[in-house]
Amino acid sequence: MESINELDRELPVLEPYFVQHPELAGKTKNGIRITWLGHASVMVEMDDLIFLTDPIFSHRASPFSFAGPKRFRGPPCTIEMLPKIDAVVISHNHYDHLDYNTVLGMNARFGTELRWFVPLGLLNWMQSCGCENVIELDWWEQNCVPGHDEVTFVFTPCQHWCKRTPFDDNKVLWGSWSVLGPSNRFYFAGDTGYCAAFEQIGKRFGPFDVAAIPIGAYEPRWFMKKNQHVDPEEAVRIHADVRAKKSVAIHWGTFALANEGDKVSATKKDKSSRKREDRKCGVCAIKLPVLYKKKLCQSCTDEVLHTEQPSLLENIKSLIKKEVQSSVSSLSQTLLPQPPPPKKEENICGRV
Repeated sequence: MESINELDRELPVLEPYFVQHPELAGKTKNGIRITWLGHASVMVEMDDLIFLTDPIFSHRASPFSFAGPKRFRGPPCTIEMLPKIDAVVISHNHYDHLDYNTVLGMNARFGTELRWFVPLGLLNWMQSCGCENVIELDWWEQNCVPGHDEVTFVFTPCQHWCKRTPFDDNKVLWGSWSVLGPSNRFYFAGDTGYCAAFEQIGKRFGPFDVAAIPIGAYEPRWFMKKNQHVDPEEAVRIHADVRAKKSVAIHWGTFALANEGDKVSATKKDKSSRKREDRKCGVCAIKLPVLYKKKLCQSCTDEVLHTEQPSLLENIKSLIKKEVQSSVSSLSQTLLPQPPPPKKEENICGRV
């Protein structure tokens, strides 16, 4: 509960601009506008088109209304509040990305004017929901919205899996989407582990103006790493691989699907315990008070201001140099993408 309250304070759920000003929707000239609607749902406005990625407006990511992962932060708007949507792209059939009630609601609101782009194997399910304007694609296949031939929707690979019942393991394909327009390019990574496909996508279709890349539900790593979900560090690698100019972090802050909360709590406790550790002066090693902010005791600080002793000054320089090197090393490990693993062309994304 504490982490949720902190999230609400630091990044509150805001009403999207189009609720009060629907007349502004789609008016981006030659630019691109991204509105995060929670989890992996993003509204993209580019090249005279408005489309959604993996929309979910329900309060549970589950086949049941009474059980399953529940939102701890509500959607910022309802389906009725949306502007006219031209298309929806679906990455795969997991419940937090393909929501039955949302599909019914979107179809009821927009009907056959709304084009659905879905992975191979999902056409029959979509038609059973009453959707008629459905395009089913395999990896690297492409299509467009009628009347907007200049914008191409390409279904591209990623590393994941599909399942909605105990009997349909990987009967539906999974993937990411590359949307290529005359003025803008957008990449939606969907749900994915890290793989060599992202570098291929970057070479074929990059650079992208904006990419939506998942960063959440990544713990424990022994279970999530291979073909489930990337962690934030791997998300940075995807950003670099697809050659995105800017990226939006998705797949976090909406449903509690993994154990990151435990990791955050442990990190806070660890930081708190480190603060209570004994601290010593960097020159004379005398114990410093807990709340004392400086690296040196007051006596050594005063002496530095008046001394000409080379040995003491060298100690100070050495201490400062060590601190700078430590900070640079830590920052490099956090921000710089690591080299990708060896490519396996015969099975780059777990697909048999």
